[in-house]
Amino acid sequence: MTVIHDLGAFGLTTLPPEPPLPDYCYQGRCPQTGLVLRLPRTALAAAIAQGLMGQLQAEDPPELEGKMYGVLVVTTAQGQWGVLKAFSGLRRGQAVQPGWVPPIPGRSAVAGSEAETLAALERLKQELAAIDDHPAWDQEAALVQSFGAERQALAEGHRRDKLQRHQHRHQLQATLQGSALTTALAQLDRQSQGEKGDRRRLKHQQDQALAPVQAQTAALADRRQTLRQERKRLSRRLQQQLHATYALTNFAGLSQSLAAIVQGQGIPTGTGDCCAPKLLHAAATLGLRPRGLAEFWWGPATGGRRSGQFYGACGDRCQPIMGFLLSGLEVDGDRPDRQARGEIHRLDRLSLDRLSLDPLSLDPLPLDRLPLDPLSLDPLPLDRLPLDRLSSAAPTSAAPMSAALRLGHDTAQDLGANPSDLERDSLENSDLQRLYDDHWLLVINKPAGLLSLPGRTCWDSVLSRLRCQEPDALDLRTVHRLDQATSGLLLLARDRVTHRALSQQFQQRQVQKTYGALLSGLLPGLLPGLLDPREGLIDLPLGSSATDRPRQRVDFSQGKASQTRFRLLGQTQGYSRVEFQPLTGRTHQLRVHAADPRGLGLPILGDRLYGSGDYGSGEYGSGQYGSGDYGSGQTAVGRGQDWPGGDRLHLHSQGLTFIHPHTGEAIVLHCPTPF
Repeated sequence: MTVIHDLGAFGLTTLPPEPPLPDYCYQGRCPQTGLVLRLPRTALAAAIAQGLMGQLQAEDPPELEGKMYGVLVVTTAQGQWGVLKAFSGLRRGQAVQPGWVPPIPGRSAVAGSEAETLAALERLKQELAAIDDHPAWDQEAALVQSFGAERQALAEGHRRDKLQRHQHRHQLQATLQGSALTTALAQLDRQSQGEKGDRRRLKHQQDQALAPVQAQTAALADRRQTLRQERKRLSRRLQQQLHATYALTNFAGLSQSLAAIVQGQGIPTGTGDCCAPKLLHAAATLGLRPRGLAEFWWGPATGGRRSGQFYGACGDRCQPIMGFLLSGLEVDGDRPDRQARGEIHRLDRLSLDRLSLDPLSLDPLPLDRLPLDPLSLDPLPLDRLPLDRLSSAAPTSAAPMSAALRLGHDTAQDLGANPSDLERDSLENSDLQRLYDDHWLLVINKPAGLLSLPGRTCWDSVLSRLRCQEPDALDLRTVHRLDQATSGLLLLARDRVTHRALSQQFQQRQVQKTYGALLSGLLPGLLPGLLDPREGLIDLPLGSSATDRPRQRVDFSQGKASQTRFRLLGQTQGYSRVEFQPLTGRTHQLRVHAADPRGLGLPILGDRLYGSGDYGSGEYGSGQYGSGDYGSGQTAVGRGQDWPGGDRLHLHSQGLTFIHPHTGEAIVLHCPTPF
């Protein structure tokens, strides 16, 4: 069975120009030497991947399941060029298909147990889906909402009656005396007692109506928890079986099981089934030299991944084993993708049988002029590598520095820079303010408009810039995230131990965070249900919208508990300045709690997601409070130009307090609100 293909088999006739810096590198730390090893996504690998996309597009019938595909450009010891291709998991229900790299050895040993476990997991998945779709959740939410409205209407009527009784009592005391006054006041007291009886009767009615439904939802919740625990147990057992039997080979000639490679660290089921590990293992076993690797998603979008886009090594499955897989590669020597220009060499067919032979030792691969840092871990959009680049010159127009780094092609030459110049320029142009920095962790002031992590279509981010500044900071990672439009304090850890300790503080709600915000309207002097008009607690569960992502919305049936304390600091020029303290950390929590009528009813100034469009004229922005009791009701976008800097989201992470995981010191940081 042929697994090594000609470059020409993918429609390639001319080698594409290689950029001074690749847009992405697969990287890992060698467990023996501690050096960071890198394998680039070359322009050649990307062009071949596009050719494979064309072949997948032409298939009949088309693949109905979305999955990752990958190509690895290789050379033999004789200098001939070829391509390996792989898919993740199963393709059309099969793990082995002609022309594709086979699965990593060892899985067949547990095939029976794996099939049984996967079938059990699928049954659990279907039952969990049925529980989530059970009508009892909606019935409970509808009853809670209905009785809540009745309770609110009753309370408002009682408040009016109480005020009238208070006024009437003063009139009686001024006009009556003796037994007549006593009788009249007793009548008012009976009215008050009658209102208490009304509230008790309504609560009794609510309890009677809710009791059977809540008993049903409680049973569903218990069953869901049991199923989730069983799913976790089965997944962990299968994971342990696979890790003990999978055997990976690297370019140093070493073969180890996954369990030995990860050394007790928990990694998800499916590790080893992704394209990159299969391709690198096959190349090492066949004695081939890797030149460039590219992975892409093809098929229906799943989990945010889109067909035709390039992606890097997944952080939970591939990245933990990448250092072992790349071991045996060197960092010096001629760059491999520049050893052949013009004519494409044809490659002798190699047999799949060699994959079952003893691992072949491979001379270290010289990789000089590889970048000092991968710069990003994000997918490269397909339109960044058009097919016409295979035979055309790179554009000559200059681009911003961040774009030059992201695209990684001849833009750098237009700027008159070689790779080292480009790296220095990126350091000089990085405007990240460091508010705390030591051996274990880092806190920066993130500007509004900058991503915390690289996105699907944008390379520039806090993490990308910091990795550019510190090439050896392989383990640098964010402990939490801020929305792209939000500015302020962002905490990063320099190693996994610190990251785990800080993450636990966030999970256990030991970290105190405060945010400053401007709301697009005036809050009234008295908020419903609050004794203090200046502060309160918003308690609204949040869930994602399945049909309108990334928007979040209040969801009483299946939403996650979400709580935010707020404090009104002042009001000026038609805006309200507030301080938020999130007690939970849900996506867009502060923005939804501010905009929803059941929260503050006013969007944050500059919020284009919850303060304009469908939300500005519908659910959020013109509801009960957005256009009524809570002020003007004009949306953030509609009024933002009246305030300096009104084109940004006026939300800033201004305070952060946590315990240093190594020194035990309380770290208290403050970053003034810039608006």
